[in-house]
Amino acid sequence: MSVPVFSALKKSMWGLLQDAARLPWARTSSIEERLRIVEEELALRDLLNRYTYFYDGNDLEGVMTVFSDDCTL
Repeated sequence: MSVPVFSALKKSMWGLLQDAARLPWARTSSIEERLRIVEEELALRDLLNRYTYFYDGNDLEGVMTVFSDDCTL
């Protein structure tokens, strides 16, 4: 039985961005907490943008800079 592509992707790095997108925006949080959430979301978006830019440009060295040294695919 094959696994749908989107189900398989959700279990990988794409799941991080999807989880962040599903987080409710808590207006009752302190400004510091809200700023931390925004900074984390921007960091995830930056990572995804860099990965897709390098991947689409067939830049293997660039793709490798997105991952930590102990990452295995």
